[in-house]
Amino acid sequence: MMMSTAGRILLICESPSFLAKALTEKISDMDLTAITEQANPARIRETVSGYSLYILFPDTLSSNMKACVDIVQNAALHHNHKIMAIGQPDILAQLEHRLPEELILGLYQRPLDMDTVLSNITQYIKFPHTFEKKYSKRILVIDDDIAYLRTVREWLKDDYHVQMASGAVQAIRFLTSNSADLILLDYEMPITNGSQVIEMLRQDPELCSIPIMVLTGHRDRSVVMEVVNLKPIDYLLKSIGKKELLDRIDSFFAQ
Repeated sequence: MMMSTAGRILLICESPSFLAKALTEKISDMDLTAITEQANPARIRETVSGYSLYILFPDTLSSNMKACVDIVQNAALHHNHKIMAIGQPDILAQLEHRLPEELILGLYQRPLDMDTVLSNITQYIKFPHTFEKKYSKRILVIDDDIAYLRTVREWLKDDYHVQMASGAVQAIRFLTSNSADLILLDYEMPITNGSQVIEMLRQDPELCSIPIMVLTGHRDRSVVMEVVNLKPIDYLLKSIGKKELLDRIDSFFAQ
């Protein structure tokens, strides 16, 4: 049984922080669970999925904090959760550039207006769906190339609810507890390739009906025939541009 993340908040600091301690105590006074961790990527990676809100306290955006930001970002994207950050204006500006806009619940400068932060936390915990964009369709993009994943997500995020998975295991784990109306699947992945992913999905009675569009970087006739024989709903080259990709997806959903 999966533990509920509702009301669980993870605070991540580069160094021991009086402000983080004070905020943790205030959050606990609201009958919520707040845990403070230092910016240790290995530790954060182990625990990140157990929370519905992440609060970052970056001092200088050290390499450890940057790694933790990436871990938290992926978790927030995967589970539709939010991120707050508290720090100096220049550091917050870097984070604003680094994080997708829709993940940011708030960026707060020091000295901190504690009442505003606590009010926003309360609103988010009580009414999380009011902070989400409303989409009619959900798309899961599966690709081991993180840069390409993020590019496709940027292209589609204004029109569709986009989730990302960097491999078969992450994708299957996501689909066991979340729905998808379409899968965009990279064909050439290491360990478990696109053909194997399709086979895994089609053997599962809960997942076999999800439509799949295959993405590949190769035009070779042999690769094309392999993909066509898998009978996806469409076959796309990864050189495809934003407009054409949106047009193909829009056309599919308009059928």
